[in-house]
Amino acid sequence: MGVFVYLPLVLPLTALPIARLAEQHLHPRRAARLLTTVAVILASCSLVCLGLLVVVGTAQLPGNPLPDGWSDAEVREAVPHDAFAGKASILA
Repeated sequence: MGVFVYLPLVLPLTALPIARLAEQHLHPRRAARLLTTVAVILASCSLVCLGLLVVVGTAQLPGNPLPDGWSDAEVREAVPHDAFAGKASILA
């Protein structure tokens, strides 16, 4: 999970080469529409990446709403009040 945390932050940077090419080759109105479309697509991809990171992060917490097979047994044993910690982390 280490490297994938940075993926939602790096993914929108791929719009820079597209913007430079669009600026040189397209009419300004068409370039603006293309960049708007690309921005919406990249924002959606970043949202999906963040959502998947949330699922993976909460799967490691005890007392999560996901199936118990998804959380680590060691984590559940290490936390004394796992149900309370899980519910508090969901609310946070």
